Amino acid sequence: MAKRLHLLLISITLVVCGCSYERIIEELGFIHSIGYELNDGEFEVTIGVPQVSTEAVKDREVHSVVVKNPRNAIQYLERRTERKLVNGQLTNVLYSKEMAEKGLVKPMDTLVRDPFVGLGVKVIIVDGSPKELLTIDYPAHPRTERYITYMIQREIDHYNISDATLHLFMRDYYDDGIDPVAPMIKKGKKEIILDGLALFNGDKYKGRINPSNSKIFLLFLDNFKGGEFSVDLPSEGNSGESENEYPSYFTVTIINNQKKVDVHHGEAGTITVHLQLKLEMSIEEYSGDLNLMEKKNQHYLEEKLSEYITGEANSIINYFQEIGVDPLGIGREVRNSMNYREWTALDWKETYPDVEINIDVTSKLKRVGNLR
Repeated sequence: MAKRLHLLLISITLVVCGCSYERIIEELGFIHSIGYELNDGEFEVTIGVPQVSTEAVKDREVHSVVVKNPRNAIQYLERRTERKLVNGQLTNVLYSKEMAEKGLVKPMDTLVRDPFVGLGVKVIIVDGSPKELLTIDYPAHPRTERYITYMIQREIDHYNISDATLHLFMRDYYDDGIDPVAPMIKKGKKEIILDGLALFNGDKYKGRINPSNSKIFLLFLDNFKGGEFSVDLPSEGNSGESENEYPSYFTVTIINNQKKVDVHHGEAGTITVHLQLKLEMSIEEYSGDLNLMEKKNQHYLEEKLSEYITGEANSIINYFQEIGVDPLGIGREVRNSMNYREWTALDWKETYPDVEINIDVTSKLKRVGNLR
């Protein structure tokens, strides 16, 4: 009898705890995305919260508030919903480009200091209004917050953009030899569009890499392999053997990438950096008439890919130096080639635009279709 009574008490306790837990979950509003933008010198904060109630008409809530201090935003936003808002499920934080131009470290401080916000939260720059982007429903896509998450993660997984989290952004900001980057998106007519990578000098937005060049940029980051490149060939190109009058192209996947960086210091204080890439690739698609079983034709395609990557990389790095951003971490390589006293005496931000950076790309075809 005592044993049955004991089991009954345990069962009642579990039922009560289960009901209590369910009630608490329904009373919480888990913020999945939060957007920040400027509004007449103040901060406009917008949140997207999934709706868990079966009685709700929509599957999410979106609320906005204008505040002087972003720390007070959640307090004011809770007055507009029946649920307690929490940051424990925060996935994305969106900042307007206008706000990023003025600097992001101070606004980020609110989230970085929040113990419930994971450092894996994605940092995203919006060319336009985060409020407008989050407010709109996109019927052909998942819930807006989830739509953004899936799109950004897919682009990272396919080597189209680099990852940018709160942790990575703050790490690169405090490192005096590299600048942060972050994905950039904008609102389309019926969809959200990835608009390349936002570039920063410190925590201030200075420019962007367009989507077509972001893969070239990623090649020069550490441990990058994967991703596809398509290279156009001139109509007379096919090694002079083709009679086609239209351009052809080939697409390759990078299967291995070895990067080497050499820094040379001149007698007059000049700095020269040599960036060397050795790429191993497989051909995924080819539209020309070359016989790819012949080595000379493989060498021809290797040469064209090396020329393409070198040309694009030179244009990108010239742009970086022109706007004064160092997302490749050239400064870290220079710092590693000097002692501490020499580095601290060097004004890297002032020196960087005049550094000579040479690119040397060697491409090797390891697989040609099913041929090995």
